[in-house]
Parts: sequence; structure tokens; C-alpha cells
Amino acid sequence: MVGCLKRKRSDPETYRRPGKTKVHEGAVKRHLLTQSYTSVLTLREYALLRLPRGSRLRRKKIKFLGHGDETTDIEKRISCFLDSTLICSCNAISQDDDATFEQWLSFSQKGDDSHVTLSGGIPDAANTQSEIVDFVVWLLFKREKRPGSWPKHLLCDGFRRRAKEGDPSGIAIPGIYSLYPNHHAASLKKEPWPHLLVLLGHSGQKIMLDLLTEQSVFVVVDAGLGNYYQLSGLPLSDLNTRSNSQIPCVPRGLADILLVRSRIFYGKPALTAQGRLQHGYKHIRRPLFSTYLDADPNFTTDVLNRCSWNTHGQEESQTDRNSANTAKLMMYMFPRQFGLHNVFTSDVNSLETAQRFQDYTLREEEVARLLKIPSNVSADGTPKLPKRLRGTAWALVQKLQVLHSRCSYTELLKHYCPSKLDYVHKPSNSKHREFASHNRVSQLAKGAVDGAINLESEMLDDNTESLSQNEAFQFGSLVELATSRSQVSSFCQAVFSRIVPNDFWGEGQAMLHNKTAVLRQVDQFVRLRRFESTSLHEITQGLKIADIPWLQPPGSQNQKASQTDMKKRHEIFHELLYFVFDSLLIPLIRSNFYVTEANTHRNQIFYFRHDIWRRIAGPALSILKKDMFEEMKSAQANTILDNRRLGFSQVRLLPKGNKLRPIMNLRRRQVSRANSRILGPSINSVLSPIHTALKFEKEASPHKLGSTLFSVNDMYLRLKAFKQAIGTNTMAKLYFAKVDVQSAFDTIPQEELLQLIRSVPSQNKYTIIKHAEVQPGEHTMLGARTTSSKAIRRWRASVLAQDQDAAFTARLQNGIATKKRDIVFIDGVAQKSHDTSTLLHLMADHIQRNLVKFGKKYYRQKRGIPQGSVLSSFLCNYFYADLEMKHLQFVSGPDCLLMRLIDDFLLITLDEEKAVKFVETMHRGLPEYGVQVSPHKTVVNFPMSIHGEPLQMAASGAFPYCGTCINDATLEITKDTQIAQSTGMPRSPLCCPSRIMSN
Repeated sequence: MVGCLKRKRSDPETYRRPGKTKVHEGAVKRHLLTQSYTSVLTLREYALLRLPRGSRLRRKKIKFLGHGDETTDIEKRISCFLDSTLICSCNAISQDDDATFEQWLSFSQKGDDSHVTLSGGIPDAANTQSEIVDFVVWLLFKREKRPGSWPKHLLCDGFRRRAKEGDPSGIAIPGIYSLYPNHHAASLKKEPWPHLLVLLGHSGQKIMLDLLTEQSVFVVVDAGLGNYYQLSGLPLSDLNTRSNSQIPCVPRGLADILLVRSRIFYGKPALTAQGRLQHGYKHIRRPLFSTYLDADPNFTTDVLNRCSWNTHGQEESQTDRNSANTAKLMMYMFPRQFGLHNVFTSDVNSLETAQRFQDYTLREEEVARLLKIPSNVSADGTPKLPKRLRGTAWALVQKLQVLHSRCSYTELLKHYCPSKLDYVHKPSNSKHREFASHNRVSQLAKGAVDGAINLESEMLDDNTESLSQNEAFQFGSLVELATSRSQVSSFCQAVFSRIVPNDFWGEGQAMLHNKTAVLRQVDQFVRLRRFESTSLHEITQGLKIADIPWLQPPGSQNQKASQTDMKKRHEIFHELLYFVFDSLLIPLIRSNFYVTEANTHRNQIFYFRHDIWRRIAGPALSILKKDMFEEMKSAQANTILDNRRLGFSQVRLLPKGNKLRPIMNLRRRQVSRANSRILGPSINSVLSPIHTALKFEKEASPHKLGSTLFSVNDMYLRLKAFKQAIGTNTMAKLYFAKVDVQSAFDTIPQEELLQLIRSVPSQNKYTIIKHAEVQPGEHTMLGARTTSSKAIRRWRASVLAQDQDAAFTARLQNGIATKKRDIVFIDGVAQKSHDTSTLLHLMADHIQRNLVKFGKKYYRQKRGIPQGSVLSSFLCNYFYADLEMKHLQFVSGPDCLLMRLIDDFLLITLDEEKAVKFVETMHRGLPEYGVQVSPHKTVVNFPMSIHGEPLQMAASGAFPYCGTCINDATLEITKDTQIAQSTGMPRSPLCCPSRIMSN
């Protein structure tokens, strides 16, 4: 029995197999890299996988390296490096590539010595590793066949192919020269990579070649938490996740096809020749591209009007015209079946659109190119139809055209989105009334922009005689004039019920089920918030596609459908659904409503009928053009635009309580003046070097920005430091005073601002370098079982100081990554230097010659700085910091804390006299800075009057400031819940109760 006893292990840890040690998987590996690559291994696992099975001693050495009792420091470092470095591949890891190895032998001019170990130790391994890196760069350039380009590989960044005489000659790499230092290649030539080459032994060179040419390498960053930087491979920032597209020819999944809902915002109404509104789909001729207009003078923007059904004219010619329009409409509805550009299989051209998908409103040139191919045209000159789209499908599309021509969009809009304006009876002799009405609306608009607004009898002008006194408008916010979402939804559903033939959805109960499901998705689309959208996958849920007769091939009724047949049915029906939402629903909303967000309602959107919005915004824009802008001659404006990259901006009005706030869109990419199809950079993109330089100056010289807060989060640190500074006086009363500058961006003097900004730069030249940051999606951070969402990609720019180490790893450890978590950093390598004088000239051009286009006319902003500019916050902060230094020095003592978020000043002090002096100084105004405060927005926590009028006092214990409440005794910060409660959308008195149509 004694011989049967098992030997007792004295220390379980001694006998634990090192290869089975469980390593904690971070969020980067679990939720990011595994979504982008098919294979994710540690460097140790990759080495063991690639080593030949016969190398038992070598495999054992690598497997147990760093796990013994007597390990050196270098072995521990290499062991940690093997376990922390990740090797990723988009394809399955293959065996040795003999062709690549033969090219390596020819490049290095060495014989095949892979059967021997490196005899010279680390020095020889370092030389060999350096040659391998150079060879990989040479090989990747050789594989790149596009002329004038370089491989999208991190090891090739900064290198260029020598193409002509005068280019620098390659020193280590034949035909390749270095334009910028490549820190990735340099790192791969240093420790511990030569040590790894020695560890791999005979197969080291082959394994290293495969590692650097075919795999992506990610190394841990010794800063922050769970961060990596990519050392080699295709940049992660340029890769799509496997869920999106792994092979270009594979169609997009329905979940990846999101409706471009942003196109419903800020639409312009269609007007008749007399300037009246036209409801429904646009009939107006709008010159998107001159080439189309030259060929077709009857061009219209929406496809239903462009391919209309007309019953007038000669019977035979009109029939041919209608048939041609039906065929063209089918190309818009089913582009994939005709081989046209489509959302399912085609790539998006980033030069033509900034959206996720192309805008298919106009594709006349593409259709014309298709019809020039003889095989696509029948003998009678009409386009050849795919077999699935003949017969019933053709008849249904014709019925869609007929129903559209018979639909009264104006009456439907009045019925489902009624307004009291619809019931105003205009007298016959109304010319004088209309003239007086225009003057009143102009006064209304001025009030809307400058401050108070009174719409109680102005909105109906002089034509309100038929309304009783009880029907007068009573409201306190512009958003109350908006049409409710339920009414907009009812209108859209009613239009679809009238113009889309029921047979498109099937027959009998299947038709009722599918139609109800689609209309329910229309309602959901209308009710989404600002940044929300819906996917084609959500729209198709619950639909019964097998029961739709027109999708069935001819002669296959009552037959069981094959797998390929059902696939084709789904393909055609999905095209129909995308057309209904993208080309019918979005244009319908845009043509009949002005859709916008509001300053006081976070992410909530509002639908204004175009006639109502015109009465509010039209005259208000006229006042803006008069007060803030000056008109420029077209020739002068075009000369300026032809000689600079800044382009022009457009203004929109944002509801803010009972006022309208002008916003300039400077993030929109500019249409190229040479080619109207090509999109250039936005104004903010052109200004990005100045923004990067100002960020550098902010960190280098923070004292020049005075009391500036760059975010609400900065408030905590200021309050904490102030509370520690006042020490024993914490029980003394604290005096709070808050003032708000009126129209800060619009009142800053341009000349004085530019004179001040010229003193900000501390460098004669700014060298700007860029890098990318990729991190797991927000949903993945909630827990290990949460479904992974799309990765977040951000591109950062920074200034390389003259005495700063240019190595990316050094910059990561010394600042970039110290406060980051679970991020992969990708260095951009390229550097670009900008002279300070050039940047200052660009800034002056942006401030003094900011061109805005209203309609067909150009205007120059003569006062203030552009709202929406990437520079506006910095310019305002520097300007008001100068104000503090010259006029508010009395609050710079240790008993005072002055904070300012853009134009909102807050003073906290132990001295009541300083608080009073601060309020009086700001209320007197500072004309040289364009400062005039809003008396009704001034808040204090002690009794005080200005010009005999008492100022608003905050509630005891809670002082409101920038969305937070500060305890005026303890300086504790809480969220201002009253603001959140006040952002609920009130019921509009302008709109009558909704009448929902039954489906």
C-alpha cells in the first residue's frame, strides 16, 4: 500500500506550468483588437507557434524564459516583453514564405545560414536585425505598385521612393530615402528585438521577416493604464472592424447601413416664382451641378418630380416620356439591380461627401453613363430592365408616380400639422396691410436677435381680425412654435399611405402587417434625438418578405422558394426600403419643415413649418446682415475666395429661449471652386495649425489666460485650491457675484484682438506632429459581457518643442498617455513646420475677412469674431484675460477667486466691497473690449442694487454657475437640476391637437 501512495508536492507553485499562467486580458485586447483582427497572440505565443516542431530545446527555452528561480534582469525584461507585446493578423498565420526569404538573402548578400546559430551574440544579432528592418521597408515599397505613393505601413512612414534626379539617394535602403525620421523602424533595431532574434535561433530570420511584413505589433506603454502603441503593421486607425467589411466585395450588413439622418436638418423651402412656399417634394430648379442644368433646363431636385407622370400632351410621345421616367425612377429605387452605385456594395468616395453614405438625390450623370453602354439599352432605346423588375414591379412604380401626382401635400400638411396661420383670412385689398405687416415682423426679428421678443400679435400681422381675443398667441419660448413630433409623424405616415402603393408591402394580412411595421419605423425615425439614427436592420425587423408577390419570379407562384431566390427577394426589398426612407422620407421632412436643435434643450430637435420659421428667421437675418455684416461685391468676394483656402461660411439661427442665436458652420467641408463635385477641407481644418499652436501656448504660458476655465471640470480644482488657501477663514461669509457678457463673440473689436494675439506666440516656428488614438467603443467599457461596439478613433495634433525628444515613446511617457486608459496610440511620423508670421496672417484673414453667404450674395463680418470657429474660444479667453489684468487687478489677492468660462464671470471673495466693485465695474461696461453685461443675468448672494434696481439673488446655499450649483458656505459642487427640469418641451399653443390617421 505504501508503494501506491502518490508523492506529495511541497510547493504547488514550483510545479505550475509557466505556459499555462493566466494573463489578465485588458479592454484593448478583448474589445478592440479582437474586433479588428482574426488572430491576437502574445509575442511568446506567436514565437512558439512559428518555431518548427523539431526545435524542442528552443521552444522550451522560450516557453520557460523568466519563470525560473535564477533569472537575470535582462531575462525578466525580455520575459515581460514577450507576454505584454501583442501580435495581430487579419489572416490566418501561414507557414514560412520561401519567396520572401530568397529575396532577403539576395538583399543582404548572404548565404542561407539559417541552419546555424548567430555566433557573434547580441552585436551580430543587432546588425542582422537592422538589415531585416531595412529589407522589410524595401520589400513593402517594391510591393506598392501605385506610382507616386508609398505603402500604408508604419515602417514605411517617412520614407519615399527615389523617383527623379535631385531626390536624396538611399543610404541603407536602395532606391528609398528618409523624408522624416521613422521611430518605429529605429525602435525595432534596438533592445529587446536583437535578443529576440537570438532566442529564435535557426528560424529567427524567417520568423522576424514574417512578423514585420505580415503582422501588426502592439507594445505596452509605460504610462497611464492599459495603453498600447502600434509599432508595426497597417495602422489600426485605418482598419475597419471585421464586422463592417473584411473583404471589399462582401456586401455591407444591414446593421452597418445607417440612415444619414443629419440630412433632415436646416432645410430650405421650395419657393414658386412669386416667392410663395411649395409643400410636398421640391419642384424648384436648383443648380447643384451646372453640367446637368446645361443638358436639362427642366431639372428638379427630387426624383419623384424629376421622373414625374404626366397625362398632358400627345398620347404616343407622352407615353414614351412616361415610360422613360418610370425606367429612370426604377434606377433610383433599385440601383444595385442596374449595377449603379448603391449603399450595399459600393465604396463611399470621401472626396464627394463627408457623410457615411453618398447622397443619391441626383445621379443623372451616372445614369447617362450607364445608358451609353449598348448592352444596357434595348432596341427601342429604353433601358433594359432586370427580369425581376418587369411586369408587376414596373406597374407598381408607375402607380407610385400617378399617386404622387394626385397627392395634395398642402392639404395634408394643414390637416396633420395645423397652425392658426392656416385660418387667417386675408382681405382683398391687403397690399397696404402686407407692407405694414413686413415692418412689424422686422421689429419682431430685431427683438428676437437682440433680446426680448413679443410675438403675441405680431405673428399674425394685421390679418388677425377673424380671430377672437382668446386665440391670441401666448408663449415664452420660440420652441413652442414648433410642430409636435406626433403631428410630423402623422403627416409623413399619411403621405406614405397615399403615394406608396399597398401592393409594395404584399397582399391581405401580410400587406397590413408590413405596412404597419414600416409606418411604425417612420414614427420612430421622426421621434429620434439629434445624434440618433436607425439602421436598415431595425427597419426590416418583423417584415414578411416571403409573402410579397411582386418579388417572386414570373411563373413561380405556389412554389417553394430556393435559397438563392429568397436571397434575391431580400436584396430587392431592402433596396426599396432604403429608397423609401433615404429618398422619400428625408426629402419630405426637409422640404416641409425646418428641423433644428435648441440651445436650451439638449439633443432634442424641433420641427418648424417653413412658413412659421420664415416669419421668425427671415426678418431676423435681415437685421443681422445690417448690424453685423457688410455686403461685398461679387467680383471682390470671388477674387478673395480664389486666392485662399478658407472659403466662406453660412449662418443659421439657433433658438435660445425667446431669442435667436446666430451660428456659423465652419466645420462643413468646402466645395472645390475648380470642381463642384469635389469637397475640400473645412474652414476649421485649415485653421487647425493655429489651434494646435494656441494649445501649445496654453500649456507653456497658462498665466496669459488669467482666470480661464477650459471646461466645467476645471472648476473643482480651482475651488479646492481656494478653500485650502483661505484656511482658517472657511467659516467666514463668502460673497458670490456672477456676470454674463452680452453677445461676447459678436462684440469683440477685431483690431484690438489681433494686436493682442500677436504677443501670444513664443516660437518663431511651430513644428506640428500628429498621432491617432483608438479605443474600444463606449458600450464595451461597461463590462466583459457587454456587446462590443464600434471603436472610437481620434486624430490628435501637437507641437514639438525645440528642446523636446521627438521619439514617440518618449512623448507618450512624458505627457500624452499619462492620463489615458485603454487606448492604442499610432504615431503619424510626418512633421510640418509653420512660420509664426504665416499663422498670424492666416488668423488675421480669418477674423477680418470672414465671408458669409446669404442666398447668392456675399457679406463680410465687420464686427466680432466668427461663432463656430475652432479659434473663437481661445481668442475670447486671451482677450478677456487682458481685460482682467488691466481692469480687475483688485480681485487677484488670496481672498478672491475669479473664474471665467468663456464670457461667464464668477467672483468668490471674503471681501464684500470687492464683490460690489467687481459688479459695478462690469456693469459700467468696457467699450475698448466691447463688454456690456446683461443686468437680468447678473446673480449675487448678497443684497445689491444697480441704478436703483435690485439684482437677482441666488437661493440660499446653492449658487448657480455653468450648469452646476456651488454651496456658498462649503464650496461643494452639485449638478444644477433646475436646468435639466426646465428643458422639457412644452406643448405648443400654435399647433392644434394632432389628428392621427388610421393605417
